[in-house]
Amino acid sequence: MRKQVDNAKYRQAKKERKGSGRRGNFADHVQSVEDMLQTNPFVQLVLQAKDKVPCVILHTDEQLQDIWRLCCSSPHGKSTVLGFDKTYNLGDVHVTVCVFKHLAVTRNKSDECPIFVGPIFLHGNLDYETFRFFFQHLASHLQDCPSQPVTGSDQEKAMCKAIATAFPASSHLTCTRHMRGNAEDKLRDSIGVCDTHRRHVLEAIFGRNGLAEAGDGVLFDCRLQLAREA
Repeated sequence: MRKQVDNAKYRQAKKERKGSGRRGNFADHVQSVEDMLQTNPFVQLVLQAKDKVPCVILHTDEQLQDIWRLCCSSPHGKSTVLGFDKTYNLGDVHVTVCVFKHLAVTRNKSDECPIFVGPIFLHGNLDYETFRFFFQHLASHLQDCPSQPVTGSDQEKAMCKAIATAFPASSHLTCTRHMRGNAEDKLRDSIGVCDTHRRHVLEAIFGRNGLAEAGDGVLFDCRLQLAREA
């Protein structure tokens, strides 16, 4: 519900901005980005197709080198997950952001590896062909790596299909935060489970000692039985 309210507020604010004339023409913005292809090393590709919002791929060579080293170094090196998330309400287009843990750096307080931002994809359409343009671009730069990355995302079907096409030998993980949200919506809205029992079920699946945190097959089977009994 809160997300729907935020989106509604964003759409209203967007209409007001257009009415006030404070924002330039979208075509002018795209032209400015195309001009950056020759001058800005962060802008890599701009794709324009009939009846589609232009797509822009942004990254530096250093970002790809980090992904090569930290996400595609198995079996001899330690690797981390290469995650993708589609973000709304950042302008006239959708933004798909690539993230990964930088295993060569740790925070002083937590001693954990920080999350770094990788390549960014600006796009208007959410179909398979649009996502495939982005992921095949990444795959072309990572084709000589020791291994394909382990990828992660939410359950966006078009995105998952495009990832599987670009990285056919890669394992794909689904974000547990999104899975928990989907499970909670299903229990509350479709099944009508009361609050107390719903929290109990979600804890059995996604809690610290839940099914999703099982580290091996034996523990998984044990917690699966507990989750079913919940």
